[in-house]
Amino acid sequence: MNYRRFSLPAQPLGTHLLGDTRLRTLVGIGYLVVLTAVVVASTVSTRTTVAGAPIATLSPAFDTLFWALIILVVLSTFVVPIVYALFNGGPVIAFLIAVAPELVVYVTTGTLHLTPDFTLGLVFGAFAAVLAVYVSGYRSYRSLSPGSHADLDDALLFSTAVAVVGTVALARLYVEGPSSMAARTEPYGVVVVPTVAMVVYGWLTRLRAQ
Repeated sequence: MNYRRFSLPAQPLGTHLLGDTRLRTLVGIGYLVVLTAVVVASTVSTRTTVAGAPIATLSPAFDTLFWALIILVVLSTFVVPIVYALFNGGPVIAFLIAVAPELVVYVTTGTLHLTPDFTLGLVFGAFAAVLAVYVSGYRSYRSLSPGSHADLDDALLFSTAVAVVGTVALARLYVEGPSSMAARTEPYGVVVVPTVAMVVYGWLTRLRAQ
């Protein structure tokens, strides 16, 4: 009697929207979970009081949590999204890492403002998302023309949408916001240039492929 081995298909986490490989995508999701948990803990500790005093002021441990959160948020805005994009593609996770801290604060407090921090998250998240599409194209096809491959269309559409959002947010903050807020984001606005250039090139290659 002949026996044939059957294997169940792996859970489809290794899509181009989330990442190119399952294991690395799980690493990105794990980082998002840890980041969210730290931000939630910090936000709750500053809003919860005991005998009229915020919990965050009752123990030195919360000071450590506060400084750890600052370092984590800075890395998650400027460094980790780009590293993840280069590591595994995945424009959705790359973008979410950059904006997660502000979105978590919005969920826990019910307030969301176009602050310099949120704007920079949108801008760098968009850059990482667009970069992720090119990484997926190169890793899958040894090509730097993501628009030439139909299975990257969803990733290209998503990265285009967040690039538009990030660019508009930066322009709005610069035009309508106080000069002090605009000054904080102006040095980083240069990131919009390669982001838009990569999006335009991606769609040009998509039009040529049709």
